[in-house]
Amino acid sequence: MDTFEQPEILKKRLGVSLLCTVPLAVLAWLLPVNRILGASAPLSLVYAVVQGALTVPVCVVSRPVFRRSLDALRSEHPGAAAQDALAALATVVCLIYSVYRFGQVAGCFLMGFDEELLMQARASLFFAPAACILTCNSAASLAGALLWQRAAAPAAALQAALPNSACVLRDRNPCTVSADAVREGDIVLLRPGDVLPADGVVLEGQSSVEESLLTGDPTPVDKHKGCTVFAGTRNGDSALICRATHTGSDTALAHICAAARGTAGTPVPLARQAERLFSLCVPALAGLAVVVLVVWLLLGLPFDAALGRAVAVLAAGCPLAALTAGPAALLACSMAGLKQGILFRSGGGVEAAANAKTVLLQKSGTITTDRPEVVELVGTRNVPARFLLGMAAGLESQSDDPMAQAVMRRALADKIKLSAVQNVTAVPGQGLCGKFAGKTIAGGSEAFIAAHCELTPDLKEAGDRLAAEGITPLYFSLDGHAAGLIGISEMVKKSSREAVQAMQALGLEVVLLTADPAATACRTGSLVGLDEAHVVSGLTPQTFADEVRSRRAALVAGPADAGALADAVPGIAIGTHGRPVDCAPVQLVHGDLACVPGAVKLARRTTARLRRALTGVTVYHIAALLLAAGMLAPFGVVLPPAAAALASALAAVVTLAALLRPEPDVPAPVPAPEESAPQTEASA
Repeated sequence: MDTFEQPEILKKRLGVSLLCTVPLAVLAWLLPVNRILGASAPLSLVYAVVQGALTVPVCVVSRPVFRRSLDALRSEHPGAAAQDALAALATVVCLIYSVYRFGQVAGCFLMGFDEELLMQARASLFFAPAACILTCNSAASLAGALLWQRAAAPAAALQAALPNSACVLRDRNPCTVSADAVREGDIVLLRPGDVLPADGVVLEGQSSVEESLLTGDPTPVDKHKGCTVFAGTRNGDSALICRATHTGSDTALAHICAAARGTAGTPVPLARQAERLFSLCVPALAGLAVVVLVVWLLLGLPFDAALGRAVAVLAAGCPLAALTAGPAALLACSMAGLKQGILFRSGGGVEAAANAKTVLLQKSGTITTDRPEVVELVGTRNVPARFLLGMAAGLESQSDDPMAQAVMRRALADKIKLSAVQNVTAVPGQGLCGKFAGKTIAGGSEAFIAAHCELTPDLKEAGDRLAAEGITPLYFSLDGHAAGLIGISEMVKKSSREAVQAMQALGLEVVLLTADPAATACRTGSLVGLDEAHVVSGLTPQTFADEVRSRRAALVAGPADAGALADAVPGIAIGTHGRPVDCAPVQLVHGDLACVPGAVKLARRTTARLRRALTGVTVYHIAALLLAAGMLAPFGVVLPPAAAALASALAAVVTLAALLRPEPDVPAPVPAPEESAPQTEASA
């Protein structure tokens, strides 16, 4: 959001303005002019010329203020430009009246007007208030720009973390090129300690990669062939060869930075209402200034004094603080979220998260891992559990089914050699069978295995027990005899129970939505502290979407559930790694549910700060307008135009400083290691 100009430009403008305004203020308000100049027309003319000459450079360097003020007057949503419009209007009024009075001084010099008119015209020059108004406007804009720049520093630091060069393999020969020259499909050599210049996939090697810059988690992540790596992450102590898949502005890091910065440019419903109100301030304050002028003239105040109060009304009402409060609060929120792996993609998402009363959790990938794991092994007298696992892994290695892959991962983790199974055939959705050492081996559901062997009572009892606990049993047979079973289930993440408790502590109602049968769903819910009343099971894709739509609550789900996320209020996409999910205004970079309560707390703090700031600014401006209009003039309290402009500038700076104040550094939740699968070896 281009709320402010570049600080370098504003510094030059403010420097020129101060260089002219300070001597002008001394000349106009601090010197005993009447005693020094007396009734001398030539000296009075010189005095007026010097004031005008010092004002001209201030107006010249402030040309953008006048230009934006014209744009604001033509726009239905002037935004922060309303500040410039009021400053420009007050300045123009001062300059017009000053030129009129300057003409009277010149007339006294050329045509010999009376002494009283000369001294009155000399004292009524409004060059100094005009210069002060523009200078205060520049000072407030510069302070706001510097605060804005400092608040956005975390996003800039992320972008600056990318390397300047990269090592690319050309015909297996390393070649150093500029990081900007890396293109999709290039083979990149990532040496120990190197920072990756692009997103990619590992082709060769095994190493640990620090992804804290991307996720906020300082724990290195193991990477091997087939794993995804991201730009800005630092390699550990072993080399990796990767193929670049996303480069430049298409990397996850670039998307994160763009989302964090872009949040400030989106409207917050609360701030949008205030902006609509304050956007009407230009015509309203102009009308109020005219009313103040007329009223004081009718009350017998001299025109110079009445005009001063009218100009003070314009200067005191400049609403920079109110019009930039929403973007400032959102910028601070997005930068704080960035450090915790939380991306707020819109102001509406922040407010929706703050107002959320219920959080719906999709099971897979949120409270559980997104892949099944082996949780129990039950062998027989003739087929021990370890032999069963090797035999089953050899059979399942011929399948891409997620449960088959779970058996493979367990065998590799236990360093068990896979049996050589041949002539494997598959019955979709039922099981597999093949030949092992001349014997038939089969594995699958109870109905499938019944055609190959008769299950022993103890295996049947173990399978029923696992099924009652929500664990899927896979039965195996060898040469027509029962060989054992393997229990497979999605593992509940260790952090899920604490995350659910943290959400409940915030007053949120947590509900689990899943397609699993009731027994499986209730078992999963109990593991994270949810009773049956807060578990909805047996959902089809259509009923899942209907449930989300009818509840109008926050939904935590993976990026693949775009339709449901779009219907949620708000949709919270988990495990996005920075990739844009347009239907989810809140994104969690990694797949840890512990970020959800952090996002809600951050959103609540942001909206509370914004509400307090808007209330304070409104009260402040009302009080300043009453003083500027002269409501306390009978008590000797008057706010001149220069003081009104300074008060408005200070209000803007103080408000922005409060809203852009960095949130306390809260470390990103570190994903806990997945629960280890309990191993049991039972003998028939």
